[in-house]
Amino acid sequence: MSNAKNGEERADAESVAEESVAAESVSADSVTAEESADNRSNPLPPAEHWWPKLSVEAKHALLENLHAPLGAVIVQEIALITKRSRDTGIAHLSEEDRRYILTQIEPVD
Repeated sequence: MSNAKNGEERADAESVAEESVAAESVSADSVTAEESADNRSNPLPPAEHWWPKLSVEAKHALLENLHAPLGAVIVQEIALITKRSRDTGIAHLSEEDRRYILTQIEPVD
């Protein structure tokens, strides 16, 4: 009876582990989908078009948290640099923009 009980406990543990992995996978997919929806509803031009010309102050503000929503002042500066109008909605950096910015970091005054 002990062996049967151990077998059941192992099966239960494996089932719980599989459910946990599945839940993590769904959660990661949801974040990706939400980020994609944000970028579609409030698209920014690619960072390579505006990052080199962005003010030092705006660069510092962005680098404090690359995952935070962009402030209105930064969004306005990006719009001026790229000569594009910009909705007043919330804007976030895309994953590609974050990667680009991290490769371009240089000491700023």
